[in-house]
Parts: sequence; C-alpha cells; structure tokens
Amino acid sequence: MISEPVDISLRDRAIWALLADRHQQAAAGDGKPEDITAAAAVAVPAKVVFRNLAYSLLKQQLLKRNIIHKALFVSDIPGWFDPSTEQVSILVTFNLLDPSGVSKLYMDRLTDAIKQTCQPRLWSSLLAAPKKPRKSRPFGKAAPVPSPSVTSTVSRTSIKQLLPLLPDNVFLQKVIDLQKEASELSQQSVRVQLLSVEVSRVSPLIIAGRYVKLCRKLPQTPWILDGERKLETSVEELIAAPVVSAFGPGTKYNFVSSGREDIDVRCLGLGRPFMLEISNYAHTLVSMLTAEGKHLGDGTPRVDAGDNAKINTDSTDVGEIFPAPGDLSWMARRINLSTDRRVFVRDLQVMPIASANASLKQGEFKKSKRYRAVCWCSDGGLSTERIHRLEAALRVLSGLPAEKSTLQWPPLSIATGLRHSTNFIELPGWEINQLTPIRVLHRRTLACRQRKIQWVRLADFCSAVAEDAPFELQDFRVWAGQYPTEELFLLELCCEAGTYVKELVHGDFGRTQPNLSSLLGCPVDLLALDVVAVDHDWPPCLPDPGL
Repeated sequence: MISEPVDISLRDRAIWALLADRHQQAAAGDGKPEDITAAAAVAVPAKVVFRNLAYSLLKQQLLKRNIIHKALFVSDIPGWFDPSTEQVSILVTFNLLDPSGVSKLYMDRLTDAIKQTCQPRLWSSLLAAPKKPRKSRPFGKAAPVPSPSVTSTVSRTSIKQLLPLLPDNVFLQKVIDLQKEASELSQQSVRVQLLSVEVSRVSPLIIAGRYVKLCRKLPQTPWILDGERKLETSVEELIAAPVVSAFGPGTKYNFVSSGREDIDVRCLGLGRPFMLEISNYAHTLVSMLTAEGKHLGDGTPRVDAGDNAKINTDSTDVGEIFPAPGDLSWMARRINLSTDRRVFVRDLQVMPIASANASLKQGEFKKSKRYRAVCWCSDGGLSTERIHRLEAALRVLSGLPAEKSTLQWPPLSIATGLRHSTNFIELPGWEINQLTPIRVLHRRTLACRQRKIQWVRLADFCSAVAEDAPFELQDFRVWAGQYPTEELFLLELCCEAGTYVKELVHGDFGRTQPNLSSLLGCPVDLLALDVVAVDHDWPPCLPDPGL
C-alpha cells in the first residue's frame, strides 16, 4: 500500500476548483455546480493516480519477487494496520527535498486563508500549535539543525476537514492559482531530490510466555539507581537477549509482565505471564522458522509436535516442521540454555497485540496469587495457644460462628500437594487494609488498599524441609542453620493480586491491619518468599517443555 504526500489533496482541490470556474465561464454563467460535483464523484482521485504511478515505478526497483506466506493468525479482513497478520509488515518512507519551497508555500497559504476567512471555532482544533518537547535541551548542547525536508504540522485528516471551509474562488485566489503557477513552473527546471529513505515496521510483534525465576539475587527489570547499575543483569535482559539476537541488529523491545516480584523472591510453578513487544526487527518469523527448519534438516530430532505427528526429516517446509508457526518452543529452548539456570521460560508463542495488553492488565489486578514463605516467630515459636487465638480471630473476621478449637501445634493434618508429607493447618481468610508500604513509598502513591486473603496454611518447618522434600522447599533449609527450627514455620496463602505479603506478615509498623503478627499476638517476620502460582490462564499453555 502506498500513501500519497500530505499536500496532494491541495492540488486535487485546485484542479476541480479550476474546472468549476471554467465550466461557469463556458456556460456564460448558467453552469450548475452540480455538474462538476457529479463528475468529481466518478472521477479517479489524484491520490489514486499518484499511487498507481508510484507503485509501478517502485515495483520495478523493490519487488523483485512475490513472497506470500500464510498469516500467523486467521483474520477475516486483513488490513494494512492489522497486527494479526504479517502479509504487509514493512513501511518505507521517502523524504523528498523541495528546493523551491512550493509545497511549504501551499500549506502556508492554506492556513493563512483559513484564518482570514473562517471563524476560529471551525479551524482552531485543526491548526493547533505543535506541543513542545517535555525535555529541555541540555546546557551546552547546540540546538538541532532543522531538516531541509518539507514537514508540515497539518495532517492528512486535518487537510480534508479544512478544504471544504474555503469556497472555490477563494481557494484559487489565495492558495493555488493554477493558471498563474502553470506558466511560471513551465519556465523553471524542477528537479526532485530524494533526501532520505526510512524503513520501519508497521506494527510490533508480540511474543508472550511465562517465566520461572529460581534466583534470589535477580531483579525483574534492570536495577539502576542514580545512574549506577546495582546488579549485572535482570529477568528482562536474560529473556530478551536471545530474542533480540534472533531478530537481528537494530531490534527494539518492550518487556511487560503481569505484576512483578521483589529481587529476593522466587517465582515458581507455571511462572509469571509476560510479553515482549518486538519492533524494528530485521528477520521475520517465517525466515527464522525456515532457518531453524534447515538446521533441523540434518537428521537431528525436530520440534515435538505431539505423539501422533509425523514429520519428514528431509523437508525444510515450515508448515511441516512447525505445525503451529506461533509456537516458539524452539526459541524458548535457546533462552533456557543461556540463563545459567536462573530463569526459565515456557509457553513462548506469538499473540495478537489486541488481546495481549488487556490480558496482562487483567491478570495484574483481577487475579489471585499463591505464595509460600519461611516465617520466624522470635518469641518462642508457634504454640497451640497461639493457634487457637489466631483461629478465633479469623472466625470473627470471616463472620463464622465461634466454636471451640481442636487445632494443635505442631499440626497433625498431612498435605500431599507438595509430593511429600507435610503437617499443616488450614485457616479461613480475611480482608486487610494496607497503606503503601514504607519500602516502596518512594515510588508508589500513598494510598490505602483493601485486599482479600482467601485462605492461609501454616506448616511445620521440619517436616516441610525433610530429606524427601521437593526442590521448591530445599532452598528453605538454609534457615535452619541461622534460627532455632522450633521458631520457624512455613506460611502458604492465596490472596488477591496486589497484596504486599511481607507487610501482611510483620504489619509494617501497623500500616497493614489486621496482620499475622497482631492476630497471633507475637512478633513474626518473613525470611524468604516464593510466588507459587499466578492464577491467570494467559497465554495458553503449550506442551510441557521439560523444565
């Protein structure tokens, strides 16, 4: 698709205005304007003529061969700006030098004529002054030199709305007098010069997935404070580096996730949903899939497409090697091999941009999340008496009738969800009011947030980290050498997204109420925290990547 220059609408209007004037003269004043209007309705617009001529010339230079690939997503009406199709993904902009300044002169005349003959309410919003940049020029740095190319502050849409405001005779008199300018231009040698060519992507490509974070010394995004980097890398950089490398030099990206965890918090389970917005990339997915298919054509195992899939090992056809082109499991494996086991990704796939942003925001604020933590009760640890007090308080907060507690500590109930026996107590949830925590007050708005704790479980520390404990819990064993084990316990809870779990435990100097410490009647601190699950069914799960 080809877009015409901004000022071509002025030239088109000038032609029809001149035709209307000559029609009146030829008919000795008896000509009807409707005659010209009817002719204009069936005539080929000037912009279409320009597009056809330009396409014919550009096709000879640019389109050496037709390459047509199937879209990654089904679209009933593929469009130029439709992000769910890759049929048209390149935007080429030609900036032409106008040495005579004719185009700029026409635009200036149009705006002047509009302001002189029309009421401000008709044109004020269309001719608004351009906004000044928010950042001022640094001291000592020279002002940028204006480009010699013609750049107008009036858009195509504004021009189309401005042109009907001027009558034909006013337009010919004050904007473009074709008879006068035709004679002047015929005596000049006009040479069009190409100033620059810009190539860019029409819309970004969205890659979605989930990441599992196993390192407690890794921020989600680059940690830079006062211009100084605090840690060498981040989750974002570990994931993006192989992707940017695959898409070629000059690739830009934007990392967005469904919430975030602190530096010292692991993210386990299926992981946290995220997306990479890839733009200005050199290599298309089709070219990468083809290259990957050729790499797999040496007889090595191919991408697993299911138990019933039959793939020809000698074929390099993308559709045969990768039955689902949107599935980027092959790229996920590249990422996982490059992160030194600090981060793993899964469910990597291409998604439509229309649903990606909405899905992530919905998961960040409207979903529930599960956490597991090692807690320290410094005043002798938990006891049956304290458990009874906690249960009684929670029954009141939950609106449940009071009854005599039969719970005891250490607990007797056995949990099997962690693939080994763990003694635990399950209690009902409650609602809390959280003022913005002190630790994030420098970057978060001061506000009071209501959050729902759906349920909590208290587990015996020694049974949880026993010899047969899964790897998720083995990391907690380090605390047994630093604190008395009888004062440690495991806390697991399911809560509303946006809950500050650390403050829920210790209370943050009373800024979170009611908190676990106040309900137990003794000080409790959180030593280590894991995100166990993010309750969000986006993006769709792919076959187990073998993490």
